[in-house]
Amino acid sequence: MTDVQEYLDNFTRRVIQDAAAEATATYWVHRAAQLDQARPRPGDYTGQATEQQLAERERLLAAQAEACRRHADLLATTGLAADLEATVRDQQRLQPVRTSPARSAA
Repeated sequence: MTDVQEYLDNFTRRVIQDAAAEATATYWVHRAAQLDQARPRPGDYTGQATEQQLAERERLLAAQAEACRRHADLLATTGLAADLEATVRDQQRLQPVRTSPARSAA
């Protein structure tokens, strides 16, 4: 198999794994937590951002985090999420992502 074919096979596998992972409730709960962590907090360095800009950023991130939690709830209530999450975990365990060999300096 050529290096290009191996790269394409690995790329295809990763795209499918990412799409499957994004279809799980766990992914969206984790994403909500990331967005919550990004919300402005007292004591954060804010640069030249105004209070209005910080408030808008807070509102936007809070809304996005809530949307992610609702998405997770929706996936969890369908019953499909648990089966899909198990499949994703099995796939990731059985087919680890290969990294391309480092290019040698010429």
